[in-house]
Amino acid sequence: VRIVEEKFKIKLNSKIPFISNLGRDYEWKTEYDQIPVDSRSLIFTAKKIIEYFPLRESKFLVVGDDDMLSLILSCLGIKCVVTDIDEDLIRIHEEIKNFFELPLEIKRCDVRGRVRLKNFFAFHCNPPDTLKGTESFLKFGIKAFNKRWGGFVFVHVGYGDLGLSLIHI
Repeated sequence: VRIVEEKFKIKLNSKIPFISNLGRDYEWKTEYDQIPVDSRSLIFTAKKIIEYFPLRESKFLVVGDDDMLSLILSCLGIKCVVTDIDEDLIRIHEEIKNFFELPLEIKRCDVRGRVRLKNFFAFHCNPPDTLKGTESFLKFGIKAFNKRWGGFVFVHVGYGDLGLSLIHI
């Protein structure tokens, strides 16, 4: 938490979404199954990823990032590539990346489309709460793996704000 507060020059309020801690407004879109995640849940997820992902020099893929996990991970030293379909979200990521000089790549793409990313050793997704949505996110991330070595999958399911959230590794 201290590193995040220092990097972003904020006092983190764990009960609100991370983007709100940065003084930004964002309207989550139901058509993309976006749900606000409180900062406490986001920090918990980042800690789990750091605990289990041993390859800091490798790129880490974040498939869909309405909770802003890639911003936290990149300020903690993980080289992230974030993908999302939402143009507004991509624009916000770009603005925050540039302002805080984060080592973050940002790509707009649809998980239902062709995967043009490769050689990742891990990815995180918080897919829509449907079987079809979860399959699409997982297939997209797995196709981006290094073909020889495979990798780590971090799948976040449930509703953190309701205490019903799990991260599967």
